Amino acid sequence: MSLALTATAYPSKKLRKYAILFSLLLILVGVFIAELPHLSVLARVVLATACFAVSGLNYFKINRLQQCVWQITIDSKGEIHCRRGDFCPRSLKINHVYPSNPYQLMHGTTLWHRTLFLRLRRLNDDEMINLVILSDALTHDEFRRLAIACHWIDAHGNIGH
Repeated sequence: MSLALTATAYPSKKLRKYAILFSLLLILVGVFIAELPHLSVLARVVLATACFAVSGLNYFKINRLQQCVWQITIDSKGEIHCRRGDFCPRSLKINHVYPSNPYQLMHGTTLWHRTLFLRLRRLNDDEMINLVILSDALTHDEFRRLAIACHWIDAHGNIGH
């Protein structure tokens, strides 16, 4: 079996829906807190405002992430290279792709059946990135091959601490 693969992870529609639902839930919690009678007015205002602020930050962060495409390349030795690209959702085209950097899979990476939470450390400057890849971000075959490659890297000790 060859471990080498290249996969392009487009923005996940499911992740966007989940983030919007989470933002709406936070808004509902904020409204509920604002209506609680046994808290002081100041406490209700502060807690409700915090819920609205976190909801807004979550929504804008997910919108910013929905404009990124990640090209993940794993060579036959298990080395990971990631390239981020700017994605235009309207034209469904990748506008700009940044240079590739070598990364190392770190502890804290979670590999599930339909979701990959990849915690990666850039080798040249120790910057950490966290990629959430749902199964709808890749083709079925790419997702399966990426999951198998990540499991192989994890099983063969090519994972950092």
